[in-house]
Amino acid sequence: MTLGWRRIYYTSAIIAFLVGAPLLVLYALGYRFNFSNRQIQRTGAITVTTAPRGATVSLNDVALAKRTPLQITNLLPGEYDLQISKPDFFSWRSDVSVFSSRSTNIQNLVLFKAQPSVKQIWFGQKLISSLSPDSSLLAVVDRFDNVTHLSILDLKTSRRQTLILASDISPDSIAWSNNNKNILLVDQTDENDALYIYNLASLKLTDLTTSFPPLIQQAWWSDESADIIFASGPNHLYSIDLYNNQIDIIWNGQVTDFLPVNTGGYFIDTLRTPARLMVYDPTVGPPEILTDLTGPAYRLWPGPDNWFGLENTETNQLTINQFPDAQRLIQTPIDYPGQFIKWDRTGQRLLFGDGHELFFYNLKTDSYQLITRQIEPYATARWYPVGATILTVDQDRLQAINLINGDPTERLTLLEKPKLNLLGFSKSGGIAYLEWLEDNQTVIAGVTIR
Repeated sequence: MTLGWRRIYYTSAIIAFLVGAPLLVLYALGYRFNFSNRQIQRTGAITVTTAPRGATVSLNDVALAKRTPLQITNLLPGEYDLQISKPDFFSWRSDVSVFSSRSTNIQNLVLFKAQPSVKQIWFGQKLISSLSPDSSLLAVVDRFDNVTHLSILDLKTSRRQTLILASDISPDSIAWSNNNKNILLVDQTDENDALYIYNLASLKLTDLTTSFPPLIQQAWWSDESADIIFASGPNHLYSIDLYNNQIDIIWNGQVTDFLPVNTGGYFIDTLRTPARLMVYDPTVGPPEILTDLTGPAYRLWPGPDNWFGLENTETNQLTINQFPDAQRLIQTPIDYPGQFIKWDRTGQRLLFGDGHELFFYNLKTDSYQLITRQIEPYATARWYPVGATILTVDQDRLQAINLINGDPTERLTLLEKPKLNLLGFSKSGGIAYLEWLEDNQTVIAGVTIR
């Protein structure tokens, strides 16, 4: 090879290196040439996680080999048709935007079974029913041949214990203790409320209205102890110690609502004008006044991490409160166009509903987001235990709505039954416990939806 050719080869190699090396660096950094706009742009990604795992992801109708969870990298900025599917489950499809140097996250997308399996748990003339806090037990009060029964069903073993109640007992509500071992029954059929405690271990039913001298009108379990009940009577708030068979007066006032928190709680006293929002912490001392209220008609809504809602039921005004310590009260007034409040697991989003419109409020951004609007009224709506998903129940349908990055997606109908009611979920969310009417009888069933 002559000297001239060697110089040509050497110069070409240098030029190729000077041109190719930066291109290789740019390629390694995620830059690609976009033929649609003839520009070099840095790529983005899409990250997908699903419940359950192992779903197939298709991008622009091309199925990817890897299953969820996965990340799709080196995508040019733009719109992509993303489809997520799994055999025997409803598929999910949406247009997804990809941005330079960012990952678009589809996190905890819940895939629901297209044909849920139904396992009947109970059938009869139900009066009331309630799931235990850990969703392992179901309490049902029914009436048959003028006899009232309290049945406790173990949802894991299908075992049942039944107590025949006195003929004059007809409970209106059931409240479980936090350890799932005691049940508080409230009977409001007479002029004065009757309160009963049923212990699952001893199978003993105790009438609180006869065991303790004061007239008890309302009662609430302690948030921490299954032996402590807070109860209101005429001009008094009581603490009832079931273990030591002891009752103490903790406040002189007319308590209309009580929200247990830790060993104490918040309550509303309407005996004086103006009414007051109070806080009780037995480790600190007697109840303290948090703030004066503008009217007597108030209701407390529980939330996580010391958050709670204070609703003026006359004006529909709602204040979101956090009480991080004994010296401060953080209050955030918001509009409340609804009839119920459901907090999500983080305590940052509240679900509101008025029967026809459903939306949530974000505490961080102080903003509302409409989720759905429908002509047929729905009975209730709840946050699903997994992901950012909402389940709604109208008279005949159980429906699911996934919220992806705060935006509602397609509404799925999971089950159709007459007069549906959602009792709750298993811990994993895989089973929804529902009741409906069938031949004028109540069916309670566990429905595997995921």
